[in-house]
Amino acid sequence: MLSVALKDRDYLRFFPPCNEIQLVYRHCRVVFGVSSSPYLLNAFIMHLLENCNSECKEVALKLKSSFYVDNCVTGVFSADEIEIFIEKTKLIMSEGCFNLRIFESNVASKSVDKHSGETFILGIIWDLDNDVLKCCTNFDSLSCEVKITKRLVLSTVQKVFDPIGMLAPSTLLPKLLLQEIWKMKKASDVIKTTQIQSWKYVPGNMNIADLLSRGCSPRQMLNSKWWEGPSWLKENSEYWPDGEISFEPQEVNVERKKTKNANVDLANDAPPLLICNVSDYNKMIRVFAWILKICK
Repeated sequence: MLSVALKDRDYLRFFPPCNEIQLVYRHCRVVFGVSSSPYLLNAFIMHLLENCNSECKEVALKLKSSFYVDNCVTGVFSADEIEIFIEKTKLIMSEGCFNLRIFESNVASKSVDKHSGETFILGIIWDLDNDVLKCCTNFDSLSCEVKITKRLVLSTVQKVFDPIGMLAPSTLLPKLLLQEIWKMKKASDVIKTTQIQSWKYVPGNMNIADLLSRGCSPRQMLNSKWWEGPSWLKENSEYWPDGEISFEPQEVNVERKKTKNANVDLANDAPPLLICNVSDYNKMIRVFAWILKICK
């Protein structure tokens, strides 16, 4: 449990159900189970890591990009580093009263609780013996006799749980199919904060990242090793591929989201009584529409 500072507890007041005298309570601990809980937990962990002992700064830096809610997913480069990493990690988290436990690895070690068999890592199956990641899917209900509907396609797409995006190139294809079904228009992002002169052009046949936008089969994804990036990216920039960059501002402007601003000045006039008595905005609009229709 994370304690809330005394000066902040008044912001966490609540009224418990009571038929007699109305009582007011305050939360003394950080509230979990509400929509803001993941943010609160992440903020506390980041604060803890940023203010840890200087001797553990290197480990803390790795942990900052390794937490997903209350799961920590990271690794080291050799078996000799496992014990040191686990010891420092426990020390850092214990300063915030976090009991980091149940360590799993594909390499046996004194501090590792499980190093064989299969385990789940953020929805992905990890085969510890072969150090292989697998995807858990269940498409048994699909057959030639099943009627294909938008609801079925949507349900099938969402069956693949992949929060870290490991399977993104393969899961993109059914999502694109669903997009075509719904005839949704894909918008493009506009880069405003960079100069064209600083951009680098990468030919499509050399850009592995394009698999994420085009989609591919699982076998193609494994053969491409898209998570490693193109081999030339590890060399000096003078050896990178050259090419012309085309930029048409008019085409980009067409894809921009159209917005309209409306200003209302109520400084001199009191708001209509209806606004004060209706909490549902859509209902208020419908009532006003009927009033205007009757007046006309």
